[in-house]
Amino acid sequence: MTKKQLAHFEQLLVAKRDKILGNIDEGRQEMAGLRGEAAQPDINDDASVAVELNVLMALNDTQKNELTDIAHAIEKLKDGTYGTCEGCEDPIGDKRMEALPEAPLCVACKGKQEQGLLSLKQGDGPSFAVLEDGLLLSDDDE
Repeated sequence: MTKKQLAHFEQLLVAKRDKILGNIDEGRQEMAGLRGEAAQPDINDDASVAVELNVLMALNDTQKNELTDIAHAIEKLKDGTYGTCEGCEDPIGDKRMEALPEAPLCVACKGKQEQGLLSLKQGDGPSFAVLEDGLLLSDDDE
């Protein structure tokens, strides 16, 4: 991959990370508002507030997973392995990288993974957590 392509993908990854962090912050604010509503419950609203809180918490978990994937992809940019499939070690297709710049697997290996025919070692990449103030902390930072 050329330096120009790597810079392009780094830009995509950083923009995606920033968008997710912004969404997490918005979700926290919304959850705080819903918790405030739940503190003064109305019998008719209890169920809908509980459902909304569960949806927001699930989205937050999904976003944390995406942030971990993005951080792993950024590490791969730094170590020169970005764009290489972690399953077969072939290049990941350009269209897939444009659509999902944090993708660790090519389409064929992703299909195998979804069928249970391929499993990657856990913990290959850095583990990240989103702290209360919205900062990312890696295992290396602790």
